[in-house]
Amino acid sequence: MLKRTRATGLVLSFLFAAAASVYGQHSRAYQETVAEIMARQEIADFIAGPRWIKPRLLAPRENVASNPSSPASATFPAGAVAVAAPAPSAPQTIGVNFLGAQLSDTNGFFPPDTMGAAGPTQFLVGVNGRIRTFAKSSGGADGALDADMDVFFSSVRNGQPTSDPRVRYDRLSGRWIVTIINFNVSFSNNRLLIAVSDSGTITGSTVWTYYFFQHNLDSPVGDTNLFLDYDTLGVDSNALVIGGNIFDTAGNFQGTSVHVVRKSAVVSGGGGDLVPSGNVVAFRNLTGSPTGPGPYSPQGVDELADAAATDSWVAGVDNATFGTLMLRKITFSAPGAWPPSGISANLSLTVPATAFPLAVPHQGNAGGSGGQLDALDDRLFEASLRGGHIWAAHNIAVTSAGVGDPAGDRDGSRWYEIDVSGVSPSLVQSGTLYDSAASNPRFYWIPSIAVSGQGHAAIGTSASATNARINAATAGRLAGDTSGTLQTPLLYTSSSTSYNPPADPGPPRRWGDYSYTSLDPNDDMTLWTIQEYCNAVDSYGVRVAQLIAPPPATPVSAAPPSVMAAASVDVVVSGTSTSGSGFYDPGSSYPSRIAASVSGGDVTVSGVTYTDPTSLTLHLNTLGAVPGSRTITVTNPDGQAQTSAPGVLTILSGGPPPAVSSIAPSSGPAGSGTEVSISGSNFSNVPQVSIGGAPASGVTGGGPTTIAATTPLLSPGTLNDVTVTNPDGQSGTLPKGWMADFLDVPQADIFHSYVEKLFRNGVTAGCGGGNYCRDNPVRRDQMAVFLLKAKLTSGYIPPACTGIFPDVPCPSLFADWIEDLFARGITAGCGGGDYCPANPVTRAQMAVFLLKADLGSGYTPPACAGIFGDVACPSQYADWIEDLYNRTITAGCQASPPLYCPDNPNTRGQMAVFLVKTFNLP
Repeated sequence: MLKRTRATGLVLSFLFAAAASVYGQHSRAYQETVAEIMARQEIADFIAGPRWIKPRLLAPRENVASNPSSPASATFPAGAVAVAAPAPSAPQTIGVNFLGAQLSDTNGFFPPDTMGAAGPTQFLVGVNGRIRTFAKSSGGADGALDADMDVFFSSVRNGQPTSDPRVRYDRLSGRWIVTIINFNVSFSNNRLLIAVSDSGTITGSTVWTYYFFQHNLDSPVGDTNLFLDYDTLGVDSNALVIGGNIFDTAGNFQGTSVHVVRKSAVVSGGGGDLVPSGNVVAFRNLTGSPTGPGPYSPQGVDELADAAATDSWVAGVDNATFGTLMLRKITFSAPGAWPPSGISANLSLTVPATAFPLAVPHQGNAGGSGGQLDALDDRLFEASLRGGHIWAAHNIAVTSAGVGDPAGDRDGSRWYEIDVSGVSPSLVQSGTLYDSAASNPRFYWIPSIAVSGQGHAAIGTSASATNARINAATAGRLAGDTSGTLQTPLLYTSSSTSYNPPADPGPPRRWGDYSYTSLDPNDDMTLWTIQEYCNAVDSYGVRVAQLIAPPPATPVSAAPPSVMAAASVDVVVSGTSTSGSGFYDPGSSYPSRIAASVSGGDVTVSGVTYTDPTSLTLHLNTLGAVPGSRTITVTNPDGQAQTSAPGVLTILSGGPPPAVSSIAPSSGPAGSGTEVSISGSNFSNVPQVSIGGAPASGVTGGGPTTIAATTPLLSPGTLNDVTVTNPDGQSGTLPKGWMADFLDVPQADIFHSYVEKLFRNGVTAGCGGGNYCRDNPVRRDQMAVFLLKAKLTSGYIPPACTGIFPDVPCPSLFADWIEDLFARGITAGCGGGDYCPANPVTRAQMAVFLLKADLGSGYTPPACAGIFGDVACPSQYADWIEDLYNRTITAGCQASPPLYCPDNPNTRGQMAVFLVKTFNLP
């Protein structure tokens, strides 16, 4: 690659020291503020030095064999109609667009290595020789950061020039990440350099932290005295995945490698060499040999949506065959674990036929075949993962039918959607952006593709032809479009000049080498692409374009269509979709969300729940609203809005909402037919009543404070909300107001009132099947839960177990509760170090457990007096049993003569009485 650097290492090292002495270096050697970087840039602007040349390094792939299973088709599934010549239409419209950098900005670099990404408020352009910030809202350079890449990376580039930048905004950490390589005259053992910001908005006070590693030194050591070229970057929740092609000092291709950097280390560390800390590891020789199978130009795959991933991905074309993609999966033992557990073998995927691309013609070329533009080879230029699917693109030679063919006479941009959620990758769809013209076709090359949260995709690319200038182009597809197709492409630049730069005579003239299309981290809808074009005579530019998603669906109806004033009500809004329009909400992890408003300014939209692209629910409060017809406006996270026709919603006059205070009786059989009286306020004369979500029958209004109703059929052993709804749609609810009795504890049962209280307090949910199992003995493990929930409320969660009792596995269902009981001194186990979890609790033991749980492990009961005939006094449990009796918690098991039955198992029915009385459960 013909690359030019701004000045020698000695000169820029001097600049770094000079700026530090004038402005004060940051407190750490590998951290700098933007202000400090810009101070050094001011000095660098007055100094120039000799330029080093980095050669164009390619693997000899022109004659790679074709995959015999690869179908000769422009699309997958085959038969879809592919696009032809460009026209002024696209599913995403062009918004803000601006020149990110040009040849003069980059100090003569060929090619620029076109790169940049969108952040919260800025677009960061990073090309060879220049890193610069722009305001997303206007496209204007904001002046925050504008520096030479060599100046920017001075602290870690070891005095050597830099090349091949990659830029990402990591939404999960809220940081910018920039990577690049350095190179020297020997082209061996070079470094990978990493810069990470401390915030998402770049200002003069932003601190960048710099890291590096020498590619042959991270574990396991290898690729010694070789050169890593064409670094790629994938960022996900676990790691930075950096792929590269490996060459010897003579420029001979030796294979490919991938380096995995621990993301948590670079977003929170202090910078410097990553090798000693073990925060970078290598997976080397992915192709086995220079001609073996494996991912060529391995792309680390971006995945910025999943915050709990356990794998990272690498994607590339197969080094050994055309018509094949090759993937590798890097695995981690758990989210955030380090180091990686390993990397998979090659995962081969057959795709429609591909071929080595052609050099690109362009109008005004004065250099003949040598002046044509470089398409590199068939490598992937970008890869991103969304919902278990990888999207990627590359350029290939195609025929007039868009089929990849070595005999093709034009270049097309091939794209893929690959499902990697299963055991083996599978091709979901693929298509080709190409020109079907019989003569002088347009070439599309150096592409990148991204997909939004809505499932819409867009590809960015350069475009030119023998009779057409060099421009930047985009084409897109909607989520519902026919598989394998794109809609009509659009040129988003309008070059009128020829490109014959004297400093790059070819052959071929350098172009690219990178391309990037990114997703806006604010709204998960807007796409941004940065592509190279001819912006002036003999000058290239890289132009950024905002690709605006289709607008929201048009709201056409509301259900209910009318609501009462002074109501709190949910309204379902339905919309119609045209040309991909639709409602969208990215979820709570994004700063921009879907919103809605009701005309008039007196209706509060307290929330919006997204259902699908044509349906959402508005949570409205109409307190104080003036009656009348209204429009509804829905605003998508990207700021686009659609308003309904007038009258889609009507506000009616109404009174205050009902409130439910009680229901009597509060419990009864699960079967329908119990007559109840509901008390509250603001009831209408014709209300609706539901219990447990089922409509009650026999509803009769008894004035604004009383309603009579009959319960519906409900599931036994359940607590059910009681809701009263007035005709104006306003409602009031008594949560868990009605208990449908357990089948084995009917109303007349002696234990019913106690079981109901236990149930309402969340101490038990029964034993299953609508039963409470009143006569079942309480086991010692169950007793631990009963005691602690009754004392500490149903929401209490005990500390995690540590494995105290050998007969109580840790973890297990009851282990946390048992060990908490032990820690509180309520139990010491059953002897011999065990707890005996399955043993029933006797009535005698229960007396001790209850009083210690209520009064503390240090409590000592009064001495016994000999109340019960079957409890010897003194004896082990006598004091506790008689204390329980004196507190009126128990009367024993027989009145005359008084007996306690100390050795009998404590039943679940008896337990309900003990717990309610001991802990005064309401």
